[in-house]
Amino acid sequence: MKLLILISLLLSFITTQAQLTIHGYIIDTETKEPIPGATIVEKGKTNGTTSDIDGKYRLAVDSNSVIHFTFIGFKDLLVPAKNLNGETVEMTSEFPGDDIFIPHYSYSRTKSVGFLGDANRMPYGFLFHYFKPYFFRRYFGASLHTWIKTDLKSNSDFLVQLSKHEIINLNSYKLGAIIIFHNRDLLINNEKLHYRDILIKTNNKLYNVINLEAGVNFRQQTKSGIKFDSTGINIGLYRYFRWSLTHLGIAINTFKDQIEYSLSCYQTLSKNNLFLNRLQFGFIYISYHDYKESVISLRYYLD
Repeated sequence: MKLLILISLLLSFITTQAQLTIHGYIIDTETKEPIPGATIVEKGKTNGTTSDIDGKYRLAVDSNSVIHFTFIGFKDLLVPAKNLNGETVEMTSEFPGDDIFIPHYSYSRTKSVGFLGDANRMPYGFLFHYFKPYFFRRYFGASLHTWIKTDLKSNSDFLVQLSKHEIINLNSYKLGAIIIFHNRDLLINNEKLHYRDILIKTNNKLYNVINLEAGVNFRQQTKSGIKFDSTGINIGLYRYFRWSLTHLGIAINTFKDQIEYSLSCYQTLSKNNLFLNRLQFGFIYISYHDYKESVISLRYYLD
């Protein structure tokens, strides 16, 4: 009897310690693109690995263990090891949708650089954005976006935008806050113009595809050597079309004696090609009170 008990305990121990090799691919639920650099760890242990450039992974684990999948900007995922025999694991972004100046999220893409230029006056420009999803292992959800345009002579346009995302986070509604500093120096018809805007607004995201923005624009303006201040209302509507990866938007600035508006279109170049999926082409038409801009941009997401 004692021998049977001993054999039973031994077999139980061997079973619980049995090893298997899990393997498969990790992709984005929304875009179906592979997720390189995701962390795969045997829960409760230090045994782990990361996915390669194609989202592929392989790891030897205990057969009865649970596997923990993590990646910045995506929801954590727990899957029993026995279910990971070549299956494709889909991870869902924590931040689906889009922001006015930074189309095409997943927010796992934390940095982008690119070119932009105004065909009319300032053909040379540079843009950059950086998103910080976590800070000391806590959700932070803030981003920096900046650009500069110039003709290398008398015209320049400099913008800095700071955004705090998902202050309120519900299934169908998300609230964010945006502050923008925008400085423009121009020479138009031999007249020097200077504009300095500080724009404070809210971003109201509905169902992760529609953005409604509203805020106040404080403007300091110099024209013909005369300085004066004005306050305007800013309203914007932006729509993301998932099936085509297209972003369309319209924004209106209203002041006491003038109305300004912009029309924007951003297009990600591919759903399936890993390189082209990181490229985004944009066009913005802006009608200011004293001049017009036709801005073309090309952005590349670094990660």
